[in-house]
Amino acid sequence: MIGKQFQGKGYGKQAVLDFIDYFKNKHNADRLYISVSLENTVARKMYASIGFKEIKEIEYTFLDMQMKEMQMVKEL
Repeated sequence: MIGKQFQGKGYGKQAVLDFIDYFKNKHNADRLYISVSLENTVARKMYASIGFKEIKEIEYTFLDMQMKEMQMVKEL
């Protein structure tokens, strides 16, 4: 999570890119899966810009709240 005063400066995107590089090398992984709130269009757009593809929408209940997320994957 990036503080509101630092959003829009590329810090989140760079953090994700650095994590992907770390994850790929540390775990010899060939893909990475994430879930993003359907309502978080800014995050979904950012993930798509670095190569994540939307797979499917999922819905579930957590602490009596209905949650909706988009599952995404990036080939490493």
